[in-house]
Amino acid sequence: VSAYRARYAGEIRYADAAVGRLIETFAATAGETGVVALTADHGEALGEEGIHFSHGFGTAPHLAHVPFIIFSNEITHRRIPG
Repeated sequence: VSAYRARYAGEIRYADAAVGRLIETFAATAGETGVVALTADHGEALGEEGIHFSHGFGTAPHLAHVPFIIFSNEITHRRIPG
C-alpha cells in the first residue's frame, strides 16, 4: 500500500509543479484580466475499502471530492473548506 501512496504522491508533486509554472506564467503575462480554472473529474482510491487506483465505480467521498482551483490577478487568495 505504501508504494501506491508514494507513487501517487509523486504524481501529485509533478502536477503541482506544472500547475505552479502555469499560474506563475499567467500571473506575469495576463495583466489585470483573465482567469485560470482547474478541477478534476474524479478522485482516486488509495486503499479505501481495499481498492487501489480505481475510480468510476462509485461515489464515495474519496472518489467524488475533487479540488476546484480558480486563479486570477483580480481575486484575493483564500481557501474555502468543504
